[in-house]
Amino acid sequence: MPRDDSGPAAALPAAVKRALEKAFPGVDLAELCPLLPGASEIRAEDEAGYQRVLLAIVKLAEGDVARLARTAEAARKDWRDVLYWAEYPRDARGASSWEELQAQLGLKDPKA
Repeated sequence: MPRDDSGPAAALPAAVKRALEKAFPGVDLAELCPLLPGASEIRAEDEAGYQRVLLAIVKLAEGDVARLARTAEAARKDWRDVLYWAEYPRDARGASSWEELQAQLGLKDPKA
């Protein structure tokens, strides 16, 4: 995948770009970057905190663009949830994925 040094991708930390490229091989960063929340939407304490949230979003997406968008939206509501799900997956009510946790919390029909 070619690197995009302009537009939204240029503002992403290098570690996040690498994580996106690894998790979404063959998908252009220009398609993925608009899905991610901006630093002002997360309001992390510093750049490292913002990067940590973005890496958690990428991890939880597991290479699925739709899941990336849903997880990014969850981070916009409360970025601490995303960190918890990514960093303590078994503690998050025993859920091992974002979808499993949604079903357990009654946020998603488990049959859907």
